[in-house]
Amino acid sequence: MSMEHRRFKRKIFIGISIIYSCFLAISFILTLTLLKSEVNIFYILLSLSITGIAGIFVLYKFMSSICNSILDPMFHFIEHILKSFGEVELESLLPNGISSEMERILEAYDDLITKTQDMRKGLTETVKKLSNMNERLRILNRIMVNANALMSKIITDGMKHEDVLRMFFSKILELKTDITCVIFEGGFKKIEMGDCSHDLREYSTDYGKLKLGFIEDEDEMSKVFEQVLVHEIMNFIRDVHIIKKISDLARYDELTGLYNRNHFNELLSLEMKKALRYGREISLVLLDLDNFKELNDNHGHQFGDEVLKIFADKLRRNFREIDILGRYGGDEFTIAIVESGYDDSRKRVEEFRKKLNPIDVNGFKVNLNFSFGIAQFPTDGKNLDELIRIADERLYMDKRKKSKRE
Repeated sequence: MSMEHRRFKRKIFIGISIIYSCFLAISFILTLTLLKSEVNIFYILLSLSITGIAGIFVLYKFMSSICNSILDPMFHFIEHILKSFGEVELESLLPNGISSEMERILEAYDDLITKTQDMRKGLTETVKKLSNMNERLRILNRIMVNANALMSKIITDGMKHEDVLRMFFSKILELKTDITCVIFEGGFKKIEMGDCSHDLREYSTDYGKLKLGFIEDEDEMSKVFEQVLVHEIMNFIRDVHIIKKISDLARYDELTGLYNRNHFNELLSLEMKKALRYGREISLVLLDLDNFKELNDNHGHQFGDEVLKIFADKLRRNFREIDILGRYGGDEFTIAIVESGYDDSRKRVEEFRKKLNPIDVNGFKVNLNFSFGIAQFPTDGKNLDELIRIADERLYMDKRKKSKRE
């Protein structure tokens, strides 16, 4: 008999003995409560204990003989079965065809597990790609929102388009767009931002040269994102230039580049409010070219246009940046000389007259003459209409004086 079998039988015997002891103890307690005698309890307990121990020993022997006669054959039979299966392969016990069918089932099961693992791996990669795509779409959305906000600054705030582009490129670099460097050259001071020490990709636009540096990534989705991003940047550059052109048309005279009448009046009104607040003066000067009609008639409209452009350029060169220059219409020009009294402003206009001639128009020398009138704010007028009326009257007074001298 093996050691495991003996341990099993011993556990059975111990269990039965414990049950028998409990039964004797209960019997003893009941007996004790019923007995009302003077017999010493110690002797009663001692006799009962000896009786119980003897009973347990007898029961143990009795059960041992029963277990040996009943359980031993069973254990021997089970041990024999296990040894038989250890020596004989299970497949030999199966009917014909069942073994191969089980093999196919097991192979199919293994294949299913492999495919499930591959599918799980593929789903994980797909979820990762979708997450990256969602993040990049969010970045593109933020770029477009920033683009719209920045473009409005050209119209509402009059911001220079190169400053708007610089702010836009800065936003691009702040976001995780894989762009490390931006260089743009578009008819003004070159914009260069970011780390441009690596290889750059160059893109040609109608408005300048664009160079971009990227973090190298072989992922197909990253390449698509780069293409979309470049497309959005080039669209923004185009839109900024278009809006600038539209804004310029609303503010500037297309021929001379000076402020047009409406925008000149807006700027002058703002300066008048500042002058009232700080107790300063402003001189409004109206200029009219005396011999422009003759030049235009004799040499043609293109020649006349060149004369106007050259005259406007000379105004820009001879007056300060804080002064406001505008074309009022035809051959009339306006100058708002800020923080200047009447005498000082008149002196500046006379100095400009001396420096004006001669002008070179496509190799042809021309002398220009002009008349002017000055109205002083706030002494000559409290509002824009009054100033323009006074300056216009003094302009034509100057013209009449010249006519009389001639």
